[in-house]
Amino acid sequence: MTLTGLFVRFTLYYLGLLALFVVAAVVFGFKGGFSLGIIVQLLATLAAGRQFCRANGRYFQGRERPAVALGTVVIALALQFPGSWLHIQSGALALSAVMAGLAVSLALSLVTATVALFLLKGRRARLDA
Repeated sequence: MTLTGLFVRFTLYYLGLLALFVVAAVVFGFKGGFSLGIIVQLLATLAAGRQFCRANGRYFQGRERPAVALGTVVIALALQFPGSWLHIQSGALALSAVMAGLAVSLALSLVTATVALFLLKGRRARLDA
C-alpha cells in the first residue's frame, strides 16, 4: 500500500467515524463536539495506519512517519474548513474565533497523530493479528 492509499483510507475512516459519532452525540445528547473530532482523528489514524502496516508487512520507515503525521493533520483540518467557513459567512462566529479554534485543532491534531503513530509502533510485532 502506498501513502496515497493510506490517506484515502484515513479520509474515508474519518468521514465515516465522524458521521457515526455525530449521530451518537445527537441521540445521546453529548455536547463535546471538539473532543469528538480528536477521538475520530485518533481512531481513523490508527485504522488506516494498521491497514498500511499489515499490507506492507512493516511499520512506517524513515520519512513516512512525518509524512503520515502531517498528512493526517492536513486532511483533518481540510475537512474541518468548510464548516468553519460556513460559520464565518453566517456570522455565527468571528474570523478570529475560527482561526483560534483552528490553531488549537492544529496543535491537538499533531499530538493526536504522534500518539497514533506511537501506538502503531508498539503493535509492529503483532502485524499478523
